[in-house]
Amino acid sequence: MLAECHAKSGDLESGLRALAEAMEVAEEKGERFYEPELHRLRGELYRDAGRDRREVEDCFVRALDAACRHEARLLELRAATSLARLMASQGRQDDARDALAPIYNWFTEGLDTDDLQSAKVVLDSLR
Repeated sequence: MLAECHAKSGDLESGLRALAEAMEVAEEKGERFYEPELHRLRGELYRDAGRDRREVEDCFVRALDAACRHEARLLELRAATSLARLMASQGRQDDARDALAPIYNWFTEGLDTDDLQSAKVVLDSLR
């Protein structure tokens, strides 16, 4: 949450430092549940900081892989939405749709939640 607050205030470097610290603590304690979200947030901050798109995409792919391993569907959706946005910005609409649609379609309830609505907006823009 601290990293997100820094990012929203425009202090991306402090946000990245907070994420690095959170990842260290998670590694030391063996806490893996929020691993996908940490990778996703790093990707978002990298993107906002103008880092190389391959680095950004790697963060989102790591987030997606970790969410799949943990069977954390909501975190998987968030990672896929971030990845799809990045791919769409690169003109890779088919790849973006392929990354996001299967995960979005898995959900049958809660379609009015922010995460699912955000995913739907991205998917609708890819048609």
